[in-house]
Amino acid sequence: MKQSEVIEYKGLLAGAVEVGKYLLAAGAEVSRVENTVERIMYAYGVVEVDVFALQSFILASVRLADGTEFTRTRRILSSGTDLRRMEELNAFSRQICAERPSAIQLRDRLLEIVAEKPNGALTALGYVLSVFPLTLFFGGSVPDALAASVIALLFFGIDRFLRNTQYNLFVYTLFASFVEGSLAILFVQLGLGEHADKIMIGDIMLLIPGLSLCNAVKDILHKDNLTGLGRMVEAMMVTLFIAFGFYIASVALGGGMVNSDLPEPSPAAQVITSAVGCVGFALYFLAKPDKLPLAFFGGGLAWALYLLAYRFYPSVFAANAVAAAGVCLYSECMSRIVKAPANVFMITSVIPLLPGSYLYYAIAGLMSRDMAQFYDYGARALHTTLGIEGGFLVAYFAFTRVWSLLLLLKKKRA
Repeated sequence: MKQSEVIEYKGLLAGAVEVGKYLLAAGAEVSRVENTVERIMYAYGVVEVDVFALQSFILASVRLADGTEFTRTRRILSSGTDLRRMEELNAFSRQICAERPSAIQLRDRLLEIVAEKPNGALTALGYVLSVFPLTLFFGGSVPDALAASVIALLFFGIDRFLRNTQYNLFVYTLFASFVEGSLAILFVQLGLGEHADKIMIGDIMLLIPGLSLCNAVKDILHKDNLTGLGRMVEAMMVTLFIAFGFYIASVALGGGMVNSDLPEPSPAAQVITSAVGCVGFALYFLAKPDKLPLAFFGGGLAWALYLLAYRFYPSVFAANAVAAAGVCLYSECMSRIVKAPANVFMITSVIPLLPGSYLYYAIAGLMSRDMAQFYDYGARALHTTLGIEGGFLVAYFAFTRVWSLLLLLKKKRA
């Protein structure tokens, strides 16, 4: 093989790995990243491709028809959730396989995608639209929702300047939860809110690691056990640092962590506010505007399934498992209909199920030395998390098996 052809293949491998790198950084699961790099390189006639990816590392090697081999590695230093970029990179990888552009063309188009900046106003709206309806969803008053929205806007500014910097994820989570908790207490003390607990619960949803929970299941089912377990540990650690941050804020300001005994909104109000909150989170996670209606439907579906399951079998674990299974099936179906990653739909739709309120009241019980409350709400938070994971596992396993069978039957008929 000519030297120029070898250089071209090296450039293509470098480009494919860069696509994988930005997919990982945007929140894609490891299996998607590995599959994307493989499909791109096989589209160019490579004989053998081996890809190994972790949360922060990609290693890819290829072998050409004449036996030439070369390798490319990439380190991912920062990651987050960018649903727009994830969707565009997924579509771009399909385009690469279909059109097979040169290495330079691949690189230039990739740089264009990466250079696109999110709309700051829409992102700020996402912060507000996430916490305002969810504060009402958890039983807060309109003044509580307004106070939570102001804090969310301040948090938006903090995110813009401090996230994706040199700060460790856990340190940043501790700092952010401390600031949110402190502001919630101060707002109530100043008369700008009524219930500190509802304000905190509304804002705590911005920090709950929903992406790690979603990806952990898929990683384990794809036999990426190391990454899956790593994501689970990360989710648990983030949750602990959230709790610690709110605890420090409450102790420092002497406000304590109160338990407001307020009536729950009606089931219809809960479904509507959860759906609107998911639209906010779609903006918060930088989803494309055309995905907002699907986020609305997915969030409403998740909570409607939870309420329905809980009515017939009042178990937090079972109700969350049923709702999570519904979210997973919905996401996988939408993924194939709309031709976008399932995470685009799953991450936003699962938001109402995340145990933000249980986490808060478990911390409140610990602070007030009410161990019965601590164990009760701590168990509910654990059961919620396990239910979500279990629902995802069962539904995803069943869906992929049925889908594979349908594809096999389609091939046989053809």
